[in-house]
Amino acid sequence: MAIIRKFNRSASTDSGIYNTSDDVLRLIRDKNIQTAPLAVEKLAEALGLDIRYGSLNNEIPGALKREIRDNNNKWIIYVNSKHSKTRQRFTIAHEIAHYCLHRYEKTSFEDVVFFRGIAVSSEEYAANKFAGEILMPENIFREQIKSGMTKISDLADYFGVSALALRVRAKHLGLEGHGL
Repeated sequence: MAIIRKFNRSASTDSGIYNTSDDVLRLIRDKNIQTAPLAVEKLAEALGLDIRYGSLNNEIPGALKREIRDNNNKWIIYVNSKHSKTRQRFTIAHEIAHYCLHRYEKTSFEDVVFFRGIAVSSEEYAANKFAGEILMPENIFREQIKSGMTKISDLADYFGVSALALRVRAKHLGLEGHGL
């Protein structure tokens, strides 16, 4: 007799279950991965993700794709090498977010816009928010402000992100003065 069961994410064969930004922040801490600025390539490696840099269409910052080779699933993050380093870092964090949040729903993600004032799907919004949470952890963000680092440009440099990404994160944290 055949039995149909609901797919249980926690029964996954993944080496670890990382479904939330808090899970990923714990991994970062447990693996002693640099947090400010976040060593995004080390984080991707800790999650078993490969990163490939290449020339993509300028409107495409990156993509995440699952490739099957020799009966092995391998997730690969593609990053547009023509974009700025801060954009590349955000792209990697964004694709890590897709992997953590949506890997059971799709086998590929291609992102066309992030923070360009265009309405985004709830999936993209969630990936952007997650990326901000791991690139700029709340506790470190608030510590830096408390220590006197309050200029957007200084905080953006500290976290290795764009001023816009920093301002969006400040808004999500309920802080004032971000200009959004």
